[in-house]
Amino acid sequence: MRRATLGTHIPVVTSLLSAEAELSRTTPFVCALLIGLVGCARDAAVTDWLAESDIQPPRAVTATSDRLPAAFDDTTVVETSPRTSLVRDFTAAIAERTRCGRRPDKCAVSTITAEDSEYRSFLTKLMAERDAAGFRTLPGRGKFRYRIESIEMTDIDHAVVHTCSLDSVVLFDLGHSNGAAEFTSNPIIVDDAVISARTRWEVTLESGRWKWVSARGTEMNMEEDLCGFDAD
Repeated sequence: MRRATLGTHIPVVTSLLSAEAELSRTTPFVCALLIGLVGCARDAAVTDWLAESDIQPPRAVTATSDRLPAAFDDTTVVETSPRTSLVRDFTAAIAERTRCGRRPDKCAVSTITAEDSEYRSFLTKLMAERDAAGFRTLPGRGKFRYRIESIEMTDIDHAVVHTCSLDSVVLFDLGHSNGAAEFTSNPIIVDDAVISARTRWEVTLESGRWKWVSARGTEMNMEEDLCGFDAD
């Protein structure tokens, strides 16, 4: 069950309680009770960082925080189709968001969110709160799986991405230790709920990179897997 000591991460409310699959939980969700990517809390981590979309055959992406793609390289922007580059940047953004869960004080917010956007304001505040509270995620403690179900290109610089995710990453209260080195044998669990959610992401092309503008949960379930990952 989720423990909401410092607030809840449901729709519109920003909470410190986002665990590693935060993507599914730390997103400002609208919709009564929606997705933290959906409305609950977490940080995403991915094992097989091959995002799914209408560009390639459906395939589930499993996330575990021990294997992450390389960080953004701001010096290189490869010329590709808008959809291909969008999927690439979206996947990299989730990877960075996972790193933010481990070290909120080092979160590259400006790299993955658009300037003056709702999501940048949300994530900046969340990371500051998490850092102050000493909340962290740890490698291997839970999984975050997601699938890009569809992409709508609204114009050359704007798009809407629809995802389905399953988040079981755990958020801990580690005080101010920056890793497992000072992790006690009986850590305090802040959030260990399992949440399946569908989310609508608005993204924009800024300085050659697709970045998050906003995220809205459209469906959430804490009882079953909405994405059918177990059947994959």
